[in-house]
Amino acid sequence: MQFAPEDNASLGQGRLETVCGISVNILGARSQILAVIWCMFTCASALSGDRPNIFFLFADDQRSGTLNLGGTGNPDIVTPTLDSLADSGAYFPNTYVFGADRGSVCTPSRAQLLSGKCLFKTDEIDKPSSGPEDFNLPVALRLNGYVTMRSGKANNVPYGINSEFDVNRERANRGGVGGNLGYWQDAFDFVNGKPITGLHGSKAEWDGVQPFFIYLAVGTPHAPYPADEEAAARYVDSRIDLPEDVLVPHGVLSELLNKKFRSRDDATPQSVREELTRYYASVTFMDRQLGAFVSLLKAKGLYDNTIIVVAGDNGLSIGGHSLEGKSNLFEYGGMHVPLLIHGPNIMSGKHDALASLLDIFPTLCDLTDSPKPPTLDGLSLMPILSGTKEKVRDHLLTVYSEPGMEQRAVRDSRWKLWYFPGEDIYELYDLDSDPRELVNLVNHEEHYSHVAEMIQLMAAERRRFGDCYPQHARMKQPFKKRKPAPHMTVVPFEVDLD
Repeated sequence: MQFAPEDNASLGQGRLETVCGISVNILGARSQILAVIWCMFTCASALSGDRPNIFFLFADDQRSGTLNLGGTGNPDIVTPTLDSLADSGAYFPNTYVFGADRGSVCTPSRAQLLSGKCLFKTDEIDKPSSGPEDFNLPVALRLNGYVTMRSGKANNVPYGINSEFDVNRERANRGGVGGNLGYWQDAFDFVNGKPITGLHGSKAEWDGVQPFFIYLAVGTPHAPYPADEEAAARYVDSRIDLPEDVLVPHGVLSELLNKKFRSRDDATPQSVREELTRYYASVTFMDRQLGAFVSLLKAKGLYDNTIIVVAGDNGLSIGGHSLEGKSNLFEYGGMHVPLLIHGPNIMSGKHDALASLLDIFPTLCDLTDSPKPPTLDGLSLMPILSGTKEKVRDHLLTVYSEPGMEQRAVRDSRWKLWYFPGEDIYELYDLDSDPRELVNLVNHEEHYSHVAEMIQLMAAERRRFGDCYPQHARMKQPFKKRKPAPHMTVVPFEVDLD
């Protein structure tokens, strides 16, 4: 199979040297000192024991409710590998993107995940690491001796943070079977010890000794869906059951989204069923590739010491409430995603605790004894994974901040309050009895006191996270596809040796 050539630009002025077994590009005396300090930290960490490898599969548009779970989840979808990992690892069905400022939710979602900072920190969430008090996930793991590799789509991504991986391999192929297999081939090659080359001449080669962090940001199940015959065959004789919210318009949101041309006025039950079938087949295709990679880890004796994380970058409405896309806060819409964490010292089980993608950064740091910056907005899930706590929060805020479509929502273990600040309209849903959010209870007298409590809770959470409304939270992107940040070969931190 042939792959598109990458940018093989020179690493720049300097020379390659090996310090503590790690190849670094030495750019001057100051960088030499920094490299030595970095490696002192790295080598000291290595003495603490075998750090687990990390494989992080970040799926594109995989929404909540897309695991079969032996028939106890979504019985219409086929996901044997994901089901197995969920059964023997930790499964968090109540996981959310913190928020987004645009319909392409994947951009802010990925930036928030890798920076650990929420959407309202608009100047900071696609900014390269600046020092020991403010650094991103790839740098946190590099500081702990990990060799880091990213292979993923080239559009709607945080170019600044992606430059901080040892190698950042971008692939524009999405939709075709061959293109989507390219991401997985990179992961296979890396684990098999083959050198990987990416943007700006970035290179990395796993030596079989260092712990690795593979961040695989694949293009599935995002449309256009790969026409994989094997996956499609699993659905030939099946008839997808349509959820009860399909083509049931939501009053306020439908009106707002109609102005943005994101409604599904032309959809029919049959067209929604056909798209869901293709979407589910795309998830099944991805599941099969994941299964092959898990088999590789087992064959090489790496499986038992590898943390496997699977998450969706955002949800997706496919006819639900007559919507398409991700510009909403429905439970089966834009922000609700699956999360699986599997690996050594992780207590298995389904955890109904509320979780955020912001939690992944501090959780991985705790699982690997890696340094954590004080700038993180998420909470570590380690107390749940170790069995010491059942939850790390009682409620969770989600946000959609786009001009003309501002939305806020806060939920607890049962209730969800939705707010449209531009219209000053609140809605209340009982997620236990009404998970598809079809019956608004906000005007039911028996819930008045509860609505008042949830309004106060939402206000407090908005203040805590720095909600900037009536200004719109527009994420800054100083680096663009054609002018990405230069690759960082050495972690450029000044450290007070005193």
